[in-house]
Amino acid sequence: MVPDRLKSAVKHVDLVFSSERPRAKETAKRATDGRSAAPNAIFNEAPLPPPRFKTRKYLPKTWNVLARTFWLRGHALDGECVKGARERAIEAAQHLHDAADGKSVYLAAHGWFNRMLRRPLRKLGWVCVYDGGDKYWSYRVYEYRGKS
Repeated sequence: MVPDRLKSAVKHVDLVFSSERPRAKETAKRATDGRSAAPNAIFNEAPLPPPRFKTRKYLPKTWNVLARTFWLRGHALDGECVKGARERAIEAAQHLHDAADGKSVYLAAHGWFNRMLRRPLRKLGWVCVYDGGDKYWSYRVYEYRGKS
């Protein structure tokens, strides 16, 4: 169930974006009472390559922590490396910045990639005025204050 606070925050947004992942598109639709998002792969989650431990068994959350740690240290297998994801986050922030020209924007994306957007958005002059954390259905609100 979508929290009322999120629904209220995005009720009157001008533009709705999401990653191309079904979960993000569904989140956008549910949070905005049925509006379809403009999906874009630039907002997809940063990949989690599986560590190559064939004899170890861990809980999924433990694997996620291990995989993200290895990824941050350069382990990408055949996927996107951390440097590539950071460059994509810069492009994604610019995309949001350009789209927001006088408009309000809602992005339904994924936890880790949303975190990766923080620095490039700040560099473009955006300030986080509400940080709801990183749990499911959490969100952040940014306002443009201009480059300093």
